[in-house]
Order: sequence, then structure tokens, then C-alpha cells
Amino acid sequence: MNLLTFRLSFHLGFPAAALLAATALASPARADEWTKTYAVSAKPQLQVETGDGQVSVESWDRKEIHARVISTGARIGVGSWDSRQVNVRDEQSGDRVGLHVKVPHLHWMIGVNTLSVKIELKVPRECGLDIHTADGSISANGVKGEIVLVSGDGSIRLDGVSGQIRLRTGDGSTEADRLDGQLDASSGDGHIRVEGRFDRLELRAGDGSIHARALLGSKMLSGWSLHTGDGSIDLALPESFQANIDVRTNDGTISLGLPVTSEGGLNRTSIHGKLNGGGQPLSISTGDGSIRISRI
Repeated sequence: MNLLTFRLSFHLGFPAAALLAATALASPARADEWTKTYAVSAKPQLQVETGDGQVSVESWDRKEIHARVISTGARIGVGSWDSRQVNVRDEQSGDRVGLHVKVPHLHWMIGVNTLSVKIELKVPRECGLDIHTADGSISANGVKGEIVLVSGDGSIRLDGVSGQIRLRTGDGSTEADRLDGQLDASSGDGHIRVEGRFDRLELRAGDGSIHARALLGSKMLSGWSLHTGDGSIDLALPESFQANIDVRTNDGTISLGLPVTSEGGLNRTSIHGKLNGGGQPLSISTGDGSIRISRI
């Protein structure tokens, strides 16, 4: 132990001193980069799988998919497996492109992860997406198509996305603006906030609040459902929106900002009735929280 480390350990205690000394002596993390561009049609399909990596998707007016992988703290290897590297494998079959990024779990220094991986993608405005991360956030902007985004432990952010959209996160929040189409979203442990014109809406949270704004033009092609095990639900609807509503809370209150014709009476924790004459079923429930339905 040198004099500097001894003085640090004397004043701060050995664990804190060791952390400071190791941080001071560690060399700066290196960044490595891999890029590739794929020629496709106007409506390609892109599949991405990664472990501990952050994925972002942006649309552009080109018949190309451009992929960029940025690794800080480990080199990038292509086509073969090396436990010390970030390994990239890709394939293309016509308009289908696959990208697989395997991230090692050996880059730790006294409890601090020194490795970060980002995957940046540019795709045509109409592009099907199937993106899975084990532990990383996902964002997508301005894309239209069949969209499937799944994160084991990360947030999901969307803006200007349209089509058939399915979102899953095990432990993270979901936020989306300017959506258009059909949305099916669930979060195991995180809140959900969405806004857009919807034809179908399925929202589920295990432990988190739900905030949804269905804008003008929204209609029910089939029943809608909003459910959370532990959290409040706030749903804003157009004034003329029609539905048969079934609203329940085990421990909370219900607030209605739209006229409902009751079927079976109204009470603080359960409401059954018709909204603007009725329509497709709209089911809203929470185990522990309040429910508010308002007009936009």
C-alpha cells in the first residue's frame, strides 16, 4: 500500500479509499465502433437482439437501413464469439435484416460497470421492427409498420410511431406520444403514459400508474382494456366517444368527467354503464388506486 492509499484509508476507511484509488488509476475507457448499411425496399423488416445494450431507431427518407454499434469499454468483434468483446453478427435476406449484438458481463471494477453499448439505427419510414433487449432501453421515432419492442429491464420511448404496436418491459417505464393505430403495452414494474389516435388499446401494469389520452378520431374496432395491480388510472377521451364501460377499483375512488348512463347503479368503487349511448366494451380496473375518466 503506497502513502496515498494509506492516507485515504486512514481518513475514509479502506473500502472508500480503494474505490477512489482504483478510479484514479484506471485508464479511460476506449470506444470502438461498427457500422453497416443495407439496401432494402420501402417496407423492410428489421430484427435486433442484444443483451445489455441501448437501442434507438430513427426514420429517414432512404431505402436503406443503417446500423451503428458503439462500444465503450470493450472492443467489437464480428462473426465470432469472444467473451472479452462485444460480438456483432448480422444477416440479410432480401428485405429482412437481422442484427445480433452479444455483450460480455466481465467488465466490472469494484461494483462499477465500465462497459456501455449503444445501437443506433436509421430505417425507412415504413419498416417493421422486432427489437429485444435483455437489459437496455429502446426508443423509436417516426416509424410506421408492425412494431414489437421488448425489454427485460429498461424503459421504452416512442414518438410519432404508427401501425400495430406491441410493447413489453419487465422493469421499466413506457412513454409514447403521437401514436396512431393499435397499441398493446405492458410493464411489470413501471408506469405507462401514452397519447395518440387509437383503434385498439390494451394497457397493463403490474405495479405502476397508467395515463392515456385517446385523441380525436380514436375509435374502438374491438374492446379496450386498462389494468394495473397497484396504481392509479387516468384516461382522457373525446367528448363523443362511445363505449360500454366497466370500471372497478378495490381500494380507491372513481371520477367521471363524461356522461354515463348507469346500469345497476353508481358507487365509489364500481361503475357499469353506457358512455354516449354505448358501444364496444371498455374495461378499466386497478387493485389499489383511483380511476379518473375525463374529456380531452
